[in-house]
Amino acid sequence: MYSYGNCASMAPARCLCTNAAKTKLYGVAGHEPGLSTIFRYDDYEGLKQLGSVNHNAPALMDGPTASNLLNSIVLNHDEKYLAVGGSDRIGAVHIIAQ
Repeated sequence: MYSYGNCASMAPARCLCTNAAKTKLYGVAGHEPGLSTIFRYDDYEGLKQLGSVNHNAPALMDGPTASNLLNSIVLNHDEKYLAVGGSDRIGAVHIIAQ
């Protein structure tokens, strides 16, 4: 067993997926009152954060930034896009180009 570092500070990994060749691992991590993180791991670049979604600040309650609890992730068949889903009040899906 090896540790490559934290994928997110003070928060659990909520969902993981791999590419078809199983050479890259993608995931989301985070907790409800804070910040959710999207990350990737492969043997060449190691653990890398791809981005984050802000918490529900009072001035940002509407729009895509209101989806702070990310809990699902999937890579499309040609590996060009990641779809990341949230489980909070608006249930947003974020599409990320690779």
